[in-house]
Amino acid sequence: MPWVKLDDQFFVNRKARSVGLEGRALFLASVCYCGMQLNDGKFPKADLPVIAALADVPAATAERLFATGLWHCDDNDLVEVHDYLTWNRSRQQVIAAETAARKAAYAKHAADRTAKRRTNRNAESDLDLENDLLSSSSGNSRANGGPVENPDDDEQVLADVPGEVWIHYANLMLAKQPAGTVKQPVAWKRRTKENAKLELADQAARWWDMFRVTPRHLAECLIDGHAPRNAPRREIT
Repeated sequence: MPWVKLDDQFFVNRKARSVGLEGRALFLASVCYCGMQLNDGKFPKADLPVIAALADVPAATAERLFATGLWHCDDNDLVEVHDYLTWNRSRQQVIAAETAARKAAYAKHAADRTAKRRTNRNAESDLDLENDLLSSSSGNSRANGGPVENPDDDEQVLADVPGEVWIHYANLMLAKQPAGTVKQPVAWKRRTKENAKLELADQAARWWDMFRVTPRHLAECLIDGHAPRNAPRREIT
């Protein structure tokens, strides 16, 4: 719905003051009526009763507006509101603005849908990566119980702890959260894994070196904060 504008000097304007309260009400009603009709400030004289009813004034009040020049009437009984297009947009401008707004809204909606699809694809990729890591431990130097060559080397410690440990850790931690509290589980698990690597890497490496445990069992022990129980120790060679 378009809005209409009015000169802020209207109520001190000589013409406006001369037509009285009812005349000003009728003029304002005509401006609003033209805005509703998108008629560029012109309407048939036959519409005068309708506009007078909107202003709640007698239809004869129109004579005051014609006399002062606030309204003009041509030979075809078409009434023109004085300076309407000086302050208000034309029909063409209103339609163009509304069309541009609809196009912008559609473009934003399309961009949001594209971004959502991209996010979903990234989430699916992360889940696929987790499934790959969980289904295979090939290439892991610790899979067969090999010792840590240099446990004091931080980079070596991180490399020797299987990636499955952190995936199980994040999944188990997510399962502990109250239902509905985690809105973006993939991103939440990613942050949880990174934080766990930073905080628990040394402990994980020591237990992985000392005990023959599965990645899931080690993740459970890290969460509980207790060393693996009833797990055979690795032979030190």
